[in-house]
Amino acid sequence: MLISVSGRFVFLSLPKVASTSVESALGPHCTVTVRRPMKHTTYRSFMHLWAPILEKKARLSREDYEVVCLIRDPMEWIKSWYRYRSRESINPRRARNSTRELTFADFIEAYLQDEPPPFARVGNPARFVSEKNGVVGVDRIFRLESLDAFQTYVTARLGKEIQIPRLNVSPAQETEDLPPKLHRRLQERLNRSISIYENFAK
Repeated sequence: MLISVSGRFVFLSLPKVASTSVESALGPHCTVTVRRPMKHTTYRSFMHLWAPILEKKARLSREDYEVVCLIRDPMEWIKSWYRYRSRESINPRRARNSTRELTFADFIEAYLQDEPPPFARVGNPARFVSEKNGVVGVDRIFRLESLDAFQTYVTARLGKEIQIPRLNVSPAQETEDLPPKLHRRLQERLNRSISIYENFAK
């Protein structure tokens, strides 16, 4: 998460959506850079933990700044998680999160469980950007595929040219097609995220 008091915006870092690249480009120009374990603060957590701090310390009410984030096609997002956790360089301490011995279908079956195992516990984009009642709380959602629009936005907000590099890219790896029934179940699980991506994101 990044906070720019002068730019009057907060960037929420949705995992597997260029968060490392954005942090690299924007971090030096922001007031606060929140790293692990709170790097991927959700909108709900931001409102609970950080919005009161901004109001008290920076005298910024919620109407004084915008909360923004990047999102990618949810079906590509879940594939990115699988590829990321299949990399050879995974930290031995996080071996339980590895998907190297699993097929993509195995990973999705695990993700769809009511209580996913650690390697498949990756969250949900819709929940990340929404309030407790499910209403989208983030003010502006930019598609990763339209990164230029986000760069234009932060350039205008910060008053300086911003270029976002490509860092921490998941390893190149094809994911096999899912069986039709499993594919439908995954689409149903990600239905709200897909709707946000298609209807809210720019």
